[in-house]
Amino acid sequence: MADDALITLRYAQRLLDGFGLTWTDGIPVEGYSNLLWTLLIAAVGKLGFELLSVARVLGVIFGILNVYLIIDYVRNRFQNTIPILLITLFFYTMSGTVSIWSMAGLEQPLVAFLSLWAVVKYFDFNDFNKKNSLWYSSLALGLLCITRPDGIILSIIIGTYHLISNRDKLRSTIIQILKLAVFPTLLYFGQLIFRIYYYGELVPNTALVKVTPSLFHAMYGLTYNLKFMKAIFTLIVPVGIMTIYLFKRKNKRIALLVSILTIWFFYLVFVGGDIFMAFRHHFYSLVFILLILVDGLNELLKSNYFKEKKTLFLLVIAFCSTFYLYQQFENSYYKNIETFTWTSNQKTLAFALLSTFKEEQPLIAVDVAGSLPYWTKFPSLDMLGLNDYYIARHKPKTMGAGFIGHELGEPEYTLDQKPDIFQLHFGVREPVRYIDSLLVVNKRFQDNYRDINVFAKSDNGYDYEGVLWFNLYSTKVGIKYTNEGVIIPAYFLNNDTTVYSEFKNGELLLPIKSNQQFELTLPFLMHSDTVYSNPVGVQIRYTTDGKNTLITAKNTSNKTIYLKDVIVK
Repeated sequence: MADDALITLRYAQRLLDGFGLTWTDGIPVEGYSNLLWTLLIAAVGKLGFELLSVARVLGVIFGILNVYLIIDYVRNRFQNTIPILLITLFFYTMSGTVSIWSMAGLEQPLVAFLSLWAVVKYFDFNDFNKKNSLWYSSLALGLLCITRPDGIILSIIIGTYHLISNRDKLRSTIIQILKLAVFPTLLYFGQLIFRIYYYGELVPNTALVKVTPSLFHAMYGLTYNLKFMKAIFTLIVPVGIMTIYLFKRKNKRIALLVSILTIWFFYLVFVGGDIFMAFRHHFYSLVFILLILVDGLNELLKSNYFKEKKTLFLLVIAFCSTFYLYQQFENSYYKNIETFTWTSNQKTLAFALLSTFKEEQPLIAVDVAGSLPYWTKFPSLDMLGLNDYYIARHKPKTMGAGFIGHELGEPEYTLDQKPDIFQLHFGVREPVRYIDSLLVVNKRFQDNYRDINVFAKSDNGYDYEGVLWFNLYSTKVGIKYTNEGVIIPAYFLNNDTTVYSEFKNGELLLPIKSNQQFELTLPFLMHSDTVYSNPVGVQIRYTTDGKNTLITAKNTSNKTIYLKDVIVK
């Protein structure tokens, strides 16, 4: 499950809970880029289904619908349907991109389905003069426009292609283009009006955070495309040869398919590709590559050259298929997904935090804006700006020289919101992101927050072990002043980076072994005649130097004690 999918689920869940299409309280921002996908998940979730399962099931369904569209495309046009479908569907179903992103919870299967549906129906109109097909294509293009902001690109490509290829019949062509444009126009501008009314913006927050054209991003995008072609090398090479052959044969569909792929590849260079594994943005590319394969196989199978060299071609097909399968398992962009379990580890942490601090509802500041906010439902602050109005509009001078969507950060603004808990990256002490590097050297951050090792046990093997930064002075997770005295949570005493405070039975406890000692220096004076531990059994002492207070906790027993608090009367 991709963390960005959990951002979508957070929007869907808050919509169902009556908070609207928002990520957290405050100024509403459009931190999603998949409106239709979000609404679909919310609609099915309204029936009582768990949203994560809904996202995965919908992804699989749309992935299967792509198979149906390919079958429909082949059966309506060609005679050699069985061999064409066997080969084409092998490359589709064995694709690492398809298998991973059909289950990852994001909108890529829906994008591929709507794009393929639009193009297949457009071809049905062109090839068979089916009048209704133009309306179906328009509907698919319109829905694509509200599935992703860049969905409008396909509408422009098809409209332009139709105008150029039918320019000799200009009057009827313009009427047909107007029909094609009905649903894209209605839905695209409908969402724009909604965005202006609801969010007060012309573009989504995601565009402000992610779209920063630069040479660095362009090179990253180019590399992204090249790595994808390498990952499907034994499909790209024969499809490339077939493309040249289809142009020579004056195939009437190849120009549009090549235009779609070319413009999409250039677009990905422009925006800088993607940081996720398994080439999610090329799910879209793959379905059109396979349409070229279908047309190429049809020409090949009916040619005399194939009949004369049948054995040779079968060997080539067998080799390409075998090596393609090998690539899907061994390419690092697919293979490394096996170790991509941190969202499951984050889920373990989220439930531990929820069981411990549910009543307090602490404000959590995060780099990764999906996992913890979705599963805890806590008030949240997105430090990378995707879901924050202020951060998205205050870009650093280094913008365009880092990972897409991970370049922003406003430490002073972030600290002004007084988060109770920080999680840097997935839970680290050393900075990873731009905002992390600014925070750890910030004096306000250093004075108010303590890095705490935490461990949360999971029932399914996805334990969490990492670092959270707790606000020492927070009334929710920090030192509390009560009638019973000053209560200092024991996890603040952990000054040993090899020891982890553990979530147990709704509490965050510091395990102290026999004769082990921990200490905490407080930058203020405390005066008391009584200092004790909760639970009892740990020797607590405090000393002052006229400016600071040093509190020590030592286990003098012969067994491990899980310390919850230190109470100063």
